[in-house]
Amino acid sequence: MRYNKTLNSEMNDMYKLTSTKAISTLGIILLLLCSAIFGGIISYMWVMSSFYLEPENTVDLVITEANFPVDHADFFNITVMNPTHSSSDTNITQIYFTVEGDNNIHNVTKTDLGEFPISLERGTAKTIKCIENWGQFAGKTITVHVIGTNSTGATRSVKTKYVKLNVDVNFNQTVSCKHFNITVENDPNSAINLTLKKIYVNWQDPENITLLTKHENISLPISVPIGKEIPLQCFYDWETLVNPTVRIETSEGYIVEKSANANATMLLLITTVKFNETNPDEIILTISNSAESSTLVDVSKFVLTYDNGTQYTINASLRIGRNENATFSCHWPWMNYRNRNVTVVAYTKQGFVSQSKTVKTPPEVVWKITDVKFDLDDTERFSVNVTNMPCSLYDINVTEIDFNSHETNVTSSIVSIGNQSTFICEYNWTSSVGKDVTITVHVLYKGNESSSISYNLTLPYFKITEVSFSNFSLGNPYVNITVYTSEFSTVNATVTELLIEAENGTCLFNATITDGYELPKGMNMSIVYSWDWTRYSGQEITVRVRAADGSEVTKNVTVP
Repeated sequence: MRYNKTLNSEMNDMYKLTSTKAISTLGIILLLLCSAIFGGIISYMWVMSSFYLEPENTVDLVITEANFPVDHADFFNITVMNPTHSSSDTNITQIYFTVEGDNNIHNVTKTDLGEFPISLERGTAKTIKCIENWGQFAGKTITVHVIGTNSTGATRSVKTKYVKLNVDVNFNQTVSCKHFNITVENDPNSAINLTLKKIYVNWQDPENITLLTKHENISLPISVPIGKEIPLQCFYDWETLVNPTVRIETSEGYIVEKSANANATMLLLITTVKFNETNPDEIILTISNSAESSTLVDVSKFVLTYDNGTQYTINASLRIGRNENATFSCHWPWMNYRNRNVTVVAYTKQGFVSQSKTVKTPPEVVWKITDVKFDLDDTERFSVNVTNMPCSLYDINVTEIDFNSHETNVTSSIVSIGNQSTFICEYNWTSSVGKDVTITVHVLYKGNESSSISYNLTLPYFKITEVSFSNFSLGNPYVNITVYTSEFSTVNATVTELLIEAENGTCLFNATITDGYELPKGMNMSIVYSWDWTRYSGQEITVRVRAADGSEVTKNVTVP
């Protein structure tokens, strides 16, 4: 009996355990089922809440896809859907994109479907190719925005792949205004190789492009692999440009624009062209680099163009800074190219060209009035020196010399090439003492060809008659200058300054007479000044006396 009771008791315990396990399993199943149902309801409500919360008669656009192709930075593709639950068809009126870290809105102005608006029926989707360059933002997150009629709008963000083209430009006007250098590098972190397609300077094509590593001309396009740097020299005349802009374009649509801090302004002038009259194989050119220029220049040559188009080139090596002048003596045989136009242009190593200057070469005979002398002690005559320069092609015959258009009595004479002659002209000029007069010389050459030159001067009305040197009683040296004012002068001479000069023009003595020293007409007056003349014994000096009206007279003497 005890055994049966024990067995029954154990059987009851096993039954209870089995029943408990069954109930527990069923509870878990029911709990999981309730959780699934509840989760589905929550998910449904979450998904559908936006639809139920939408105002009536609205269109709910969705961007289902946005693709920014790394090998075409000049466009991107988007797929826009107008769901079936939208209230109606719609029109897409605007597409634009924004970029992280950039506050600007970048509007799409052109698509492969034509101009805006773009129609989109309910329950349909369209893929739109947006032709707008996004390459400068490669590597950043770009958000596309689509706006439609009666629409809540749609956005989609895309993390683009990193691509960068590094560009360095170098415009150096000191080197050349005919070319500039560019270094193009495809960034080591770029996602793809690039292809350099176009280079512009202010939207103009360079004439030639040289690969500096090989010093050979190349043609675009050229490949720029990842991490590769390519140095280029572009030949383009950028003279007059200020801060030019270089634009680099790749076949993949990436664009870089770089403005250079450069200025190629140049004002180069040939100011004078002087013919060496003693050497007809030489000319002397003066060239000026204006303060308005942007750089120094190295003049490499001068080109002379004759009136018949023939050119003569003179090589040079002449550096001229800004706001500087330079004089250049050069060989050019102009002896037989006479009285004709020649145009001179300077060219520089930097590519700058001067403004042209046209001058006329000397005539067949070149002669001058080299001196005219009037002596107050002899007012019945005066002398004229005439020089026939070495560059002349013919002798000259002095036939007439006029005093204020009045013919003087003079003996005609031939002056040969490279020589000078003094002509004594008989004419009473007493009434013209101290006045302005014109001396005109007439010559003939080459048979009956004529030429004349006039010489203007003011006739003297006072002169230095004597210069003596002595010592005061105490032994101090002095100079005594005797000045005579002509009796025919209309005014007294008022001396204001005395100068003594060495042969080379160095001033040895200078005395200013503040109130002036008046010299009466027809009289000799002595002016005495303390001066140590013994230091210049045996030397020739020039004594110069100046009057208040600007007139001056000189006398050359030798110091005892």
